[in-house]
Amino acid sequence: MPTYLEQIKSTVIFLRQKGFTHAAVGVVLGTGLGELVQHMNVKHQIAYDNIPNFPLSTVEFHKGNLIYGTIGNTTVMAMQGRFHYYEGYSLQQITFPVRVMKELGVSYLLLSNAAGGINPDFKKGDLVLIEDLIIPLSENDWCRYGGHEHRARSDRCQSNRVTLCSYFCNN
Repeated sequence: MPTYLEQIKSTVIFLRQKGFTHAAVGVVLGTGLGELVQHMNVKHQIAYDNIPNFPLSTVEFHKGNLIYGTIGNTTVMAMQGRFHYYEGYSLQQITFPVRVMKELGVSYLLLSNAAGGINPDFKKGDLVLIEDLIIPLSENDWCRYGGHEHRARSDRCQSNRVTLCSYFCNN
């Protein structure tokens, strides 16, 4: 069975052959934002089930497509739907597409989701910047994402605080 890194590399090769080359920005579209692609000049689109090693999106309204194109003058790779731990996917599987995007040249990653809050001034559809999160997993669970190939990167992980952009900022 191929290692995690070998799976990433084979998926990158496949996507390059399909025209998914360097994109400046990666976007993971969550609930309610999958329609952003209507504002893209789409050059290539492929369903997750046609991409080697990709998990399948099982949440309703997550269409399960990887899209490559432009918004204005910016080249964008967008995930129309994502994967969740509560669906039974491992953290390796959940982060796999982001690691593939990184290998394809993505420098900036935008994540979107439907999130609740206790601020009564927030209304449905408001955009907010989430700078941090509390994740109820042990450091060992979070840092075990890549097997022995990634253990040297475990210094990025903190037991009570995980910065979302650590993979992109420190790699």
